[in-house]
Amino acid sequence: MLIETKDGTRLAVDVWGSGRPVVLLHAWGLAAHMWDAQLPALLGAGLQVVTIDQRGHGRSDRPTDGYDLDTMAADVITVLDALDLDDVVLVGQSMGGAVAAHAVGGLGTPRVTRLVLSAPTTPCLTLGPRNDLGLPAEALAANRAAMAADFGAWLDANTAGYWGPGEDRSPQHTAWTLRTLYETPLPVLLATNEAIASADLRAEIAAVGVPTLVVHGDHDRSAPLALTGEPTARLLRDGRLVVIEGAGHGLYTSFAARWNEVVVSFITDG
Repeated sequence: MLIETKDGTRLAVDVWGSGRPVVLLHAWGLAAHMWDAQLPALLGAGLQVVTIDQRGHGRSDRPTDGYDLDTMAADVITVLDALDLDDVVLVGQSMGGAVAAHAVGGLGTPRVTRLVLSAPTTPCLTLGPRNDLGLPAEALAANRAAMAADFGAWLDANTAGYWGPGEDRSPQHTAWTLRTLYETPLPVLLATNEAIASADLRAEIAAVGVPTLVVHGDHDRSAPLALTGEPTARLLRDGRLVVIEGAGHGLYTSFAARWNEVVVSFITDG
C-alpha cells in the first residue's frame, strides 16, 4: 500500500500478519526487502510486521527534499497514525536506528512502547568539543565527496567487511545490497548521509522512555561498536546491549538466526 505524508510523498508500506505490531526501518540506501530474513521469525512469533520504504528509497516517492531526521521520523509517525498502530515495537537498522530514536526520543510518539536499535548510527558521529568519540567533520565530508565523484568506486572500496569476517552468507545478499545502494538516487544518498553523520542525538537517546534493545556486531566497520552501540546503550534509561560476536554491519542477514532470537526474546519476554 501507499501512505501519503504531509508533504505529499507516498511511502510504500507492507503489512504482514496480525498481533502486536513490529515496524521495521531499513538501513541507509536500502529498502524493506532487506528484512526478508526477519519476516518468518517475527510472523512465527505471532507478531504483525510492518515494513516501510523510507522516502527516496525502494518503491517510495523520491521528492527533492525532506531527507532530514525531522522529516524522516515524522514520516514514520504518519504511517503509525494512518494504520492506527499502538503498543508498537519500532526497529531500526543503521540509519533506520537514528530515525527510530528521533521518532521516540525527539518527536515523542506515544505509539511506540519498545525500541530496537540494530547497529545504529547513534548517538553522535561527528567529533566535537563535547564529543571525543566521533570522526572529524572534514573526514565525513570527504567521504561524501568520494561518493559524489564516483559512487561505484566508493562501493568497491567500502564493501569488504560489511558482513564481518568469516560469515556464512549467500552471494545474492551482497549482490542485492550493492545493486540497491547503486540504484538509490545519489542526491538521496548524500542528503541522508549528511543528516545522520551530523546529527547529535545524545540528549534524545537519554530521553527515550521505553525499554530499548541495542544489538550490534563486534566487527562492524560501518558503525563501529565503540563509536555507536556502546555509547548509545550507556545513555539509555532502560536499555540493554547485546553484542553478536563476529558480526559486521549486515548482522540482520549474516547472523539472522542469532539476531532474530535476541530481538524476538526482547519483544515477547517483556
